Amino acid sequence: MQEPVSVVNNASAELAAAAAYPWIRIAAVTESHSSVPLRDLALVAPGWRRASSAALGGNNSHSWVAFSATCWFTARELARTLGPGVPLGLIGTYVGGTPIEDWTPPAGELYNAMIAPYAVGPMALRGFTWYQGESDLGGKPYLPDQNNNYTCTQSAMIEQWRSVFQVPDAFYAIVQLSSWFTDPHLLAELREQQL
Repeated sequence: MQEPVSVVNNASAELAAAAAYPWIRIAAVTESHSSVPLRDLALVAPGWRRASSAALGGNNSHSWVAFSATCWFTARELARTLGPGVPLGLIGTYVGGTPIEDWTPPAGELYNAMIAPYAVGPMALRGFTWYQGESDLGGKPYLPDQNNNYTCTQSAMIEQWRSVFQVPDAFYAIVQLSSWFTDPHLLAELREQQL
């Protein structure tokens, strides 16, 4: 199915405009798993790229394949507010189809490999944009008592990340799920839990 022309044109225009923010640097972390927290950033650190159409995935047949559009739009608005005197670095760590527990210390393998290494430095993280939850819709049928606990899990993850990164007041944006999901009841339930 082909996307409507207006969506394609808007995405193309957005990708082309990315070069107007050369003080934004982008790094996309490759999916990785570890049973223990990795403590060496050199093991996972991708190279930094200056904001551009290519860095955001503009040379792919589907725009935004290489980097998170949500992360980019958040940073772009922040860059517009702060101006070019404040450099911004975006680190994209995402894996589709994963529950929130995979990103929560100490037992998430994705947390161990894709988040924990950044806590040891040498850079300082000041904020996070969280866009996840599709895999948590409806909970787990075999664990009915634990369903509807996304609020608790999300709050615990935020507190743990702030603690690990030693930034107790780190900015933490929660992006509520879009309306693409076919069961509006489950979507509304999870959105309420995210709120």
